[in-house]
Amino acid sequence: MKRISVLIASFLISTLSLIGQTTLAPGDIAFTSYTSDNPDSLSFVLLEDVDVSTVISFTDHGWTSAGAFRASEGVLVWTSGISITKGSIITLSSGSASIGSVTGTMPLLSGSGDQVFAFQGTEASPNLIAGLHMNGAWETNATNTNTSALPAVLIGFSTAIIPERDNAYFDCATNGSTGTKSALLALIYDSTNWSTTNSLPNRSNCMSFTVNSPVAPNFTVVASAAPNVSCNGGANGGATATVTGLVAGINNMGTEMVLGTGTAKEEQLMLIARIIMVAFH
Repeated sequence: MKRISVLIASFLISTLSLIGQTTLAPGDIAFTSYTSDNPDSLSFVLLEDVDVSTVISFTDHGWTSAGAFRASEGVLVWTSGISITKGSIITLSSGSASIGSVTGTMPLLSGSGDQVFAFQGTEASPNLIAGLHMNGAWETNATNTNTSALPAVLIGFSTAIIPERDNAYFDCATNGSTGTKSALLALIYDSTNWSTTNSLPNRSNCMSFTVNSPVAPNFTVVASAAPNVSCNGGANGGATATVTGLVAGINNMGTEMVLGTGTAKEEQLMLIARIIMVAFH
């Protein structure tokens, strides 16, 4: 009976752990600061809510041209410990986190250039979710502890500080800290929006971010069939659609679009599908 109770308890703990883990994708977090002059530290912002048992690992392993870590450096494992809302900033240092807890080894960031990756999963099979390069532009290979290639999955989801700087932070005071997820990422990934220095102190002015939900496109589609024309025994014609409440993608195509020939009903459906795809892209 005791053995059964232990097995049930282990199953429940394992199940709760899986339920409490939030699986993240590239762009769901972003680095917002780092300090490589002692004491080392780094911070990141959550751009999605995370559950109580969410785990993210951080390493300064370089990424090789072969598509794997050059495993020779530290790995710090962060656990949320509580449910955390998007917009929260977490600062990590040796043995501590501003929210949650850490285990493992804090990456020893080099003052001669380094990199940090955030990932879930294992070092051998990582699910990469964020990258930060402190050594200027990304290299094509990790040939030493100061260099790294940019993983293909993080193209468009990383920041490279150019030129190399020992310490840097995203400047919220100048660039703001409110916007949609995509708007904030565009700001954070632009290294010209960072304050950089080769000396201390390195004090970030970001307390938190406000992540707004994207505004749903507001448009209507009015479609009407062009006059039917007899052609090879079938109805042929064009379809015209007028769009109001334009969003950027649709506006680039104009307020009225006429597709080519074909049955009017099919053209109307194709046109409406095209407009919806552009609007929600």
